[in-house]
Amino acid sequence: MSYRELKRALINKLGVTRQAVEARAKRAKRKYGPMSTEEAIGLIAHLEGLDVSKYLDSSQVEQVRRLVHQRAILESPEVQRRATITKKVVKVTIGGKFKLLDPLLPKRVFEDAKAMANVYAEFYVFENSVREVIKRALSRTHGDNWWDVCISPKIRRSAQSRMADDERNAWHGRRGDHPIYYVDISDYISIIRARWSDFEDLFPDQPWVMVRIEEISRSRNTVDHHNPLRKADRDRIKVFFADWFRQIESVKDRLI
Repeated sequence: MSYRELKRALINKLGVTRQAVEARAKRAKRKYGPMSTEEAIGLIAHLEGLDVSKYLDSSQVEQVRRLVHQRAILESPEVQRRATITKKVVKVTIGGKFKLLDPLLPKRVFEDAKAMANVYAEFYVFENSVREVIKRALSRTHGDNWWDVCISPKIRRSAQSRMADDERNAWHGRRGDHPIYYVDISDYISIIRARWSDFEDLFPDQPWVMVRIEEISRSRNTVDHHNPLRKADRDRIKVFFADWFRQIESVKDRLI
């Protein structure tokens, strides 16, 4: 007896063609493999109620039994549940098509991600705008050396330390080509407050500037730690974002 005899017995039992049995064997290999075509036929024969020991030797029968056990594990409810999670594709559209496999995250996280995408863009533009205003406002009075003349030693030291870290990790892209890109957003407040005479013709008053940077900075810190903002916080950002750019638009001729 052999796999050939077992295959013939299986064809007779099922009343199908040889090609049909071989096609089913291929499907079994894809689903439960790795295994040979003969072993897949042995597995199918066992599942269909044939006594494979009548056709195969002891080692072949033992292999079929291992495959039967393997199939039982793969078909168990727990494994099927995990497989469903693993294969699930979660699509999140953020300026294009973004796909994640097996995130093990609730739907809420992806809803938050979509909501935070636009907020991140606002933070990105706002913070770069503040940097640019500081650079232009100080350089128009103090020239190209404004950083050394106007910025406190504490802020300069912190920026220099971060720049040195970037240099040590040259494999990664740099933050920017000027020390201003290496300070915290809270430092912008300190710089503007300390050099208010260089900024007072650009803004209504000092509190106006401080409130907007502080409020946006607080929300930015939340998003930086990958947490969502409430709608009320997002709405506040939109208002302050619009306030800032209307103001800068009105005084940009002084900064060119």
